[in-house]
Amino acid sequence: MLKTELDRIYNELISSENIVHRPHITIGDDHENPVFLNRNDADGERGIWDQENVYGKWQVTVKEGQYNIKFRFIKPVTGGGQMTLETGAIVNQMKNKIDNTEIIEMKNVKLKEMDCELIPFYTVGNKNIFPFGLNWKG
Repeated sequence: MLKTELDRIYNELISSENIVHRPHITIGDDHENPVFLNRNDADGERGIWDQENVYGKWQVTVKEGQYNIKFRFIKPVTGGGQMTLETGAIVNQMKNKIDNTEIIEMKNVKLKEMDCELIPFYTVGNKNIFPFGLNWKG
């Protein structure tokens, strides 16, 4: 009887609207600035938490604006690579000249209002590195 009740509660929880259709994270809202994104909220491959060379993304709603974005990595990355930020069909890229850094910053990134997948990665050599987290400030 207890197991039946626990199964019922579990099935109710995993069927809730916010689990089945996770709400987008809003970027650029006046009520939350800056916005911090980390791997806890990211979609992607299993094991996303502790790996560098892994695919990940966030489902976001972006308000139109100009942003400074800091990408933080688990381990320092080498210089000479390229930081890429995909927001839907918009791709922003920049070369990183700083060697042995845990943070890369893109400044003055202009974005229009959109609902999209946000996909960041740092490419160095033949490796794409997914950041540990992002700090968005409008």
